[in-house]
Amino acid sequence: MSQTQDNLPDTDIAILGLLAEKPSYGYEMEQRITSRGMRNWTNIEQSSIYNSLHRLERNGLVDSAKKEVDGRLRRIYRLTVEGSKTLHKEIYRLLSDPPRAISSFDLGLGNIFALPKDTAKEALTVYLESQKKGVNFLSGYAKRMRTMGMTVAAWLFERPMLEIQARIAWLKKAIEELETMEFPKESGNSAKEEK
Repeated sequence: MSQTQDNLPDTDIAILGLLAEKPSYGYEMEQRITSRGMRNWTNIEQSSIYNSLHRLERNGLVDSAKKEVDGRLRRIYRLTVEGSKTLHKEIYRLLSDPPRAISSFDLGLGNIFALPKDTAKEALTVYLESQKKGVNFLSGYAKRMRTMGMTVAAWLFERPMLEIQARIAWLKKAIEELETMEFPKESGNSAKEEK
């Protein structure tokens, strides 16, 4: 089956991971995604849950059966043997060889001289302040997960929190160095001159 030969989309891997914990219906998975704050570390919309379930079922990675739950007929999905093997392969791939992150910030940084020096400093300062807020947000979630005894879930917030703390340290240094840097005199003015 060609879909299982290629890397699965992140949404499909997230759904397989939830089903590896226990067979579930779509809304139940949505509740778990929300309660765990999964949307902070993976792209998964409510509508994508159902699209993913249908795609995974078509590809033989999950199967489903209707069952009465709380007086309502629900379609309960569960992993197949092939789905479990695929999930193991995908998780190993993601942990051992994660895709290289490409940041739009680096594109801006590489072109920083297009701005006047004061504007460049202001932009970096705005980013620095937003990163400080990000640390507080992630720290709150990490503490919540630890309180609930969910160590791995806490890692999902602590790892990016530590990356942001490193980014904050770098931004402070960059803003300080920016003060002594020479910017081209025409920096940010070329478009004005052409008018």
